[in-house]
Amino acid sequence: MKWILQMYLLGFILIGGTYLLGRQVPCKQILTYRIGEVDSRFGITQEEIQGVVEKSILPWEKLAQRQLFEWDQAHGDIAINFIYDERQERTQELSKLDNEEAKLNTKQSEIDTTYTFLEKEYNQKSESYEAEVRAYEKDLESYNKEVSRLNKSGEATESDVKRIDKESERLEKQSVDLEEKRLVVNTLANRLNKLAKNEQEVVESFNAKVDQFQERYQGDGGVFDQGDYGGKDLNIYQFQNKEDLAVLLSHELGHSLGLGHVENPRSIMYYLMGEQPNTPVLSAEDKEAFASICDQRNNVSWENLVEIAAFVKDKLESQKAFLYE
Repeated sequence: MKWILQMYLLGFILIGGTYLLGRQVPCKQILTYRIGEVDSRFGITQEEIQGVVEKSILPWEKLAQRQLFEWDQAHGDIAINFIYDERQERTQELSKLDNEEAKLNTKQSEIDTTYTFLEKEYNQKSESYEAEVRAYEKDLESYNKEVSRLNKSGEATESDVKRIDKESERLEKQSVDLEEKRLVVNTLANRLNKLAKNEQEVVESFNAKVDQFQERYQGDGGVFDQGDYGGKDLNIYQFQNKEDLAVLLSHELGHSLGLGHVENPRSIMYYLMGEQPNTPVLSAEDKEAFASICDQRNNVSWENLVEIAAFVKDKLESQKAFLYE
């Protein structure tokens, strides 16, 4: 009777040991998470964070073909925190500079378009004005010579006087017209100069902001961690946008599954963020790392059997008095 009871107990320990070990290896049990401390200076809400987290866990769960993570705001084991420091401050200031640069490029484009149009008009009117001035000066020279000749000869007829007076009126009217055209040409020239000056001022203002940024953050140009995972806390320190955040969270949640870094710069589990796709996409190296941690140790293998045997041995020794009394 005691032998039968001992066999039942041994079977229970074997089955229980296998189950407990399975629950303890990575990827076997569902990891719960919650949204922890979120500094308002990040400008992101808890609802937005939750939406990004759901996108970030999707590639891992799709690969595993099972649920790996679960949101439990009240009791989640992993707290996802957003810690604001000089890293995010630098990123936000750099984002402002990027926006300023985009506005500068738009402004320059507008100025260049206007400048090109006005320059073409200025060249046309300037060339026309100069041609008319040359014709006017030639006609004026001929008029003055004719008047001088008639005055010297003293033989100007009534017809000559009328002709000279008529030419004088024409030249006077032409002079007025030329003055108006000169003012138009000068106005165009002034507008061109103002546009060029305006563009220069816009560029100088942007360059001054760039200089201020570089002076303020000149010591922060090295590689820094955007986030880290410490077992209970998943801390986010820096991200540019929600797409960048989704990749970053996928990386840190990969660490929570037990995955280490891989070598491919386009992999989610690469040690540096930057060259990955805009949305979380697992590379071959990511999948291989996942398989080495999550698949191999969940299959029946000699290593698993050794772990189970050690577990059972400990349990048997703890029950030794009962088994052999």
